[in-house]
Amino acid sequence: MKTHALGPDGWVQVPKNQWPRTIASLKPYDVTIYSSGVAIGIEPGMDGGWGDDVPRKGHQSVSVPDECSTSLGHGVFWHGPC
Repeated sequence: MKTHALGPDGWVQVPKNQWPRTIASLKPYDVTIYSSGVAIGIEPGMDGGWGDDVPRKGHQSVSVPDECSTSLGHGVFWHGPC
């Protein structure tokens, strides 16, 4: 989150060659930084797909409503389509 400035729409997509090793090991299709945190897309879908969220303090989820995500611990949340 510290290495990429958000664009005028409040988000920035991180190029694959800039993904940290830990994130790349998840084999995501997409990594996006939002003002609310980082969304790591694992499986695309019509309703938002599945993935992990690493929210900034004060948020539970980045890309889906809170009721659609589950805590994995250590500030990481799994979400499915919602």
